[in-house]
This record gives sequence, C-alpha cells and structure tokens, in this order.
Amino acid sequence: MGVRGYGASAKFGQCFLICVNIWFALLGVAMIVIGVFVRLNRGIADSKVIQMLRNATLGGLNLGDVIVALSAMVIVIGVFTMLVSADGGIGACFRKRGLLVVYIVILVIIMLIEIALFVVWCKFTYGTNTWLKEQFNNLFRYYNGIQGATDAFSEGWNLMFILLDCCGSSPISSMRNDFLALQTYWWTSPNRLPQDQIPYSCCKESNLNNFRFNRNVFCTQTAQPGTYRTRGCYEAFRKLLTDVSGGAIAVIVLLLVTQVLAIISAIILIRSIDADKRGSLDTTNSNVYRKGVHEIAMPDSKPR
Repeated sequence: MGVRGYGASAKFGQCFLICVNIWFALLGVAMIVIGVFVRLNRGIADSKVIQMLRNATLGGLNLGDVIVALSAMVIVIGVFTMLVSADGGIGACFRKRGLLVVYIVILVIIMLIEIALFVVWCKFTYGTNTWLKEQFNNLFRYYNGIQGATDAFSEGWNLMFILLDCCGSSPISSMRNDFLALQTYWWTSPNRLPQDQIPYSCCKESNLNNFRFNRNVFCTQTAQPGTYRTRGCYEAFRKLLTDVSGGAIAVIVLLLVTQVLAIISAIILIRSIDADKRGSLDTTNSNVYRKGVHEIAMPDSKPR
C-alpha cells in the first residue's frame, strides 16, 4: 500500500522501524549466545567468589544465586528481544496495523520498566548503601586465609583481593586493620603466625599462581609502604559499579531515545495505513474507481 497521505515521514518511519528492529534482533541473538556460553561454562557458577556471595542475602535471595541466575535472564531477555523485533519488523515491512499496535504497547511497557530499573540502579550505585557495607563486613568476619585454606570464604576473599586489587573490607592502614577490627577467623586462628598483620594475598606481588604458598615478611608482618594493597574491597566493588554505571547509563539513554523514535515512527505508519484505508473506501466521487490506493479516472458519460 502507498504512503502518499504522509509522504516522506511515513516512508522514513517504515524504513527506520525495519532497520532498528533488524539491529534489535541481532542484539537478541548476541544476548542468547552470551547467556548460553555462561551457562555452559560451569566454572563461573562454581567459583569460590560465587560460593562466598551465596552467604549474603538480599530480599530473601542470596547474591551468589542471583549472579548465576543473571545468565538465564540474559537468555530470556534475548529471546524476548527477538520476538519484539520480529513483531515490529514484520509489522513495518508488511504494514500490519495490529502488529504495530502490539509493538507500541510492548515498547511503552519496556520503557517504564527501564526507567524504574534506572532509578533503582542509580540509587544503589551512587547513594549511601549501608546494607552493602554491612554485608561485606559480615562476610569478611568468616575469612580464614591461612595459606592452603580451601573454604569458600577464604578462597573467595583471596580471589577478590587479587582481582580487584584490594585488601579487607575497609582500606588497610596504620590506624585500621579489618582483620583485627572485625575479628576475622584468620586473626583469631592459632595457625596464623603471630607476627602476620595481613595475609600474603594482600601483598601487591601476589597473584593467582603464587598466593597459596609464597611469603614476604616485609609485607605480611611489617606492612612496609608500597608492598600491600591499601584499597578496601568495598571501595573497589563500589568503584567497579560506578565505572560500569557510566556505560550502563549511556546504553539506557540510547535505548530510550531509540524506543521513543520507534514509537513515533510506528504511530506515523499506523496513521498512514488508516488514511490509505479511508481513501480506498471513499465512494463520494463517482468518476473515480479506487482499487487499493490507486486512483483511476473514469471517462465522463456525455451524450453525443
């Protein structure tokens, strides 16, 4: 059907909807691939950090299972994205009014959810979050980082020390040592060398290959400046969230703008379809035969 009633705007809207939904379909495929890859890579789900986070709860759910479940959510969102993009793309390509109406309704619901999640994310990331700090302190009390310890808390914290370049829940300094202040299992353990102030995994030279067996008394016992990680893990985790938030906010804003343009394009296309339909049913001019939107002038009947 033609788009003569709305001219270039309807044509542009139709092309825009087709292109943007092709892009969303590819995004959905990518999300499904990533989600399946994470689900198949069981090492992520079975890691010691995840096991440790299973002991921290949020609203009755433990954080470890929530993180693991995110991979399944990514797959579900990917499938949903493909279905929505198929609805909008087919509706725009074949000018199906019903599909376009459903597409608009779904986009409006998605936008409301995105805005709500955006507000919650900003509050969680940039606001004062005493709950998260308390969870870090509570989990840290169970740390028993004797070299060779394989429990979830010790392994999880040791990996966090190395991967996030941090030590303790709060920053370690001459004025505060979380291992002592929070009375961790490591500090009170009879197996800890009495001279040790921090475990070797807090030393800057430690890595995933040597933290189980190496030692450096200048770091672990005397804590000489420059030999140990001074940043607290809570601070490091919050910084990680803040860094991720910059990209997340940019993506959400881009999605919202794209969705608004898609809704406007769909509305213009629907009005064009309605205008064409009304035009094809116009019988007021007896000298015009309408077939679809094509107007064929009929010869006048004049007596000779």
